[in-house]
Amino acid sequence: SLKSFKGLREGENSVVLDIETGLEKARLPMGNYLQSVTFSSPGWGRDFYWLGLDRLSRIAVE
Repeated sequence: SLKSFKGLREGENSVVLDIETGLEKARLPMGNYLQSVTFSSPGWGRDFYWLGLDRLSRIAVE
């Protein structure tokens, strides 16, 4: 959350959840503070693309 000091320091996070248990499998600080007006996009494998106002990030799960 950007409402805390940690949120202001790290920016937004991408979180990967196990859909069967709901447990968090991975968390990645994105380093930016605002998502673009466009939505995230699935990749071609176990990945997705996230567009912020100042960067494009690709997140992949092995």
